[in-house]
Amino acid sequence: MESTTYGKHSLFSGKYYELEIPMAPEAFNEALTRWKGINGAKSNTLIQEAFPNLSPALREFIMTGCPNEEWQELFGENEPEEPRPWSEE
Repeated sequence: MESTTYGKHSLFSGKYYELEIPMAPEAFNEALTRWKGINGAKSNTLIQEAFPNLSPALREFIMTGCPNEEWQELFGENEPEEPRPWSEE
């Protein structure tokens, strides 16, 4: 499977990190544009909709530049997701 190297400064520590995102570069860039918007126009697309197959930790990195290890140091263990009382379909 192709992957894309994505780098960003963490909003929390200011450190620069790069992670391998398990998506082909074209698909990643298309999803990133769908989430961020085009030419400064905001998008109403949630990151979960733009990147449905990525883990919450990878989506957090795309949003904030905070890798999972830094998140764990700052905020502790991730809690399991609670079942939602509504349907997501």
